[in-house]
Amino acid sequence: MLGDKNAQLGLWGLTTDRRNLTGSKTAEGVSLFYPNDTWNNFLGYRRVGDGFQPALGFVPRPGVQQFNLALNYLPRASAPWLARWLSQAVFELIGVLVTDLNGRWEHVSEIPDRLRTGIETTRQLVLHLCGWEFLQWPAR
Repeated sequence: MLGDKNAQLGLWGLTTDRRNLTGSKTAEGVSLFYPNDTWNNFLGYRRVGDGFQPALGFVPRPGVQQFNLALNYLPRASAPWLARWLSQAVFELIGVLVTDLNGRWEHVSEIPDRLRTGIETTRQLVLHLCGWEFLQWPAR
């Protein structure tokens, strides 16, 4: 279907049945991954109920929805004069949005994580932006 390209679709769901828990006792998610040479992208969503507490393991942040986006464009140098010092450029944008179960924003980050020139060179330009927290209570 995609010729020489790859794509992965992931679906998952979990539930807990402990009687002493209240709230939503489920967690589910979906992801689409496109891991290829020139474009390497990811789109994901997960929802963790406020009453989801697995008997084995832990949940770092219950009662949230999380949306993830990673866009990576990795062109290879085709001109011989350019390929001498640049094997592959990396342009990467990562975004994360975390909301509560009612859709109120709790955390947003957009990270132009790396603008990197070449894998085989040491030349590198790195840009970082911060994330933002939207707290419904006073921070301590």
